[in-house]
Amino acid sequence: VQKYEKGVNRVGAARLQQIASALDVPVTFFYDGDNKAREVESLLFLDSAFSLRLLRAYSKIKDQTVQRQLVSLMESIAANED
Repeated sequence: VQKYEKGVNRVGAARLQQIASALDVPVTFFYDGDNKAREVESLLFLDSAFSLRLLRAYSKIKDQTVQRQLVSLMESIAANED
């Protein structure tokens, strides 16, 4: 239990991606069929330096209206990329 609580045996998103690539399987292969695929994709997103910068800046915004506006802006930009 102590190892679990401290995360000693934790496999990070980047390492999991490397393992999946080496085995030529999707990352979702390592998860049960309980809709974890979307969570895994989200974790892989967090592996880049720009993503971490974005999340740190976002977490410093205290005004929820500004947070919602920022999310709407990002969604609009992403929709235009399709």
